[in-house]
Amino acid sequence: MNEKPSGKVILYQRGDSPAIDVRLTGEMVWLSLNQLADLLGRDKSTISRHIANVF
Repeated sequence: MNEKPSGKVILYQRGDSPAIDVRLTGEMVWLSLNQLADLLGRDKSTISRHIANVF
């Protein structure tokens, strides 16, 4: 299949937080641990713990 990736990006901003660059692959959005922590306004350890619980 030679489908072109398509999608919509919705940007959310928390107060004066910086913009977050995301990588889109097909229907997936990829964020680093630091980007997730910034986006959600949480500590990296909190994000890491939740990701570990998923796996």
